[in-house]
Amino acid sequence: MNLRNLTIARRAGLGFTLISLLVALLGWFALSQMSTIRQSEVAVESNWMPSMRLVNDIREAMLRIRTISLRMALDPDAKNVSVYKGQMDARAKVLADKLSGLDKFIDTPEEKVLYDKFRTTLADYQRGLSQSFVLAESGDLKALNRLLLVDMKTAVDNSGAQLGDLADFYSHQVELEGVSAETQYDHSRTIVLVFVLIAAMATVILALWLTRSIILPLEEAVTAAEFVAKGDLTHDIRVEGKDEVTRLLSALQQMQNNLRSTLSLIGSSA
Repeated sequence: MNLRNLTIARRAGLGFTLISLLVALLGWFALSQMSTIRQSEVAVESNWMPSMRLVNDIREAMLRIRTISLRMALDPDAKNVSVYKGQMDARAKVLADKLSGLDKFIDTPEEKVLYDKFRTTLADYQRGLSQSFVLAESGDLKALNRLLLVDMKTAVDNSGAQLGDLADFYSHQVELEGVSAETQYDHSRTIVLVFVLIAAMATVILALWLTRSIILPLEEAVTAAEFVAKGDLTHDIRVEGKDEVTRLLSALQQMQNNLRSTLSLIGSSA
């Protein structure tokens, strides 16, 4: 593309437009990388951390339920069973609410496997709790203690271990998101630096290109004017392009031709 066919104003506008596009491209890339890093942060804030908190809440609710059942096993008075039943129902409602909340976050295959194992164990544990109240109301403390301390021990231990596995899974996911964000940041920083260098070099090249397209023709025009001013009309003035400097050179060429014609007429009349 011959820049001399463009006016200086359009040439400058084209140069600044290209520089602006480079800056815009750099900004777009930086924003896209920030968006990727933000996605990792959002995943932690909106998924993994709430899931971890719910697992801890479920563990706490189950510990309170376990405490109520053990207190009932140590209480020989069957009249107090209704009190424990009320406390148990309140804690069971809290547990159900937390489980319902956690259900909404179960969206990966590995997570679902861990959660399903826990729900199966929890169902066994809850059946044992229901049986414990039947035994407590009948006053069979020996059978009640055997149920709570021996028969349900496996369910208690397994549910605790499975909640621990879920908590470890979420903790690992948080760690992975952190590593991913850090890797993405390092990668983005490198690419942004490369883009900055490319943009800087391109800006310098464009500036030199535009400057030369203006300065060199101006130097030709000045040289031509100096020859004419010295009375040397033999210097050829080369006219090329359609810009303002071309118009100046064309005017100088016309002036040179007119002076030649005038001098020729003067010489012939003498």
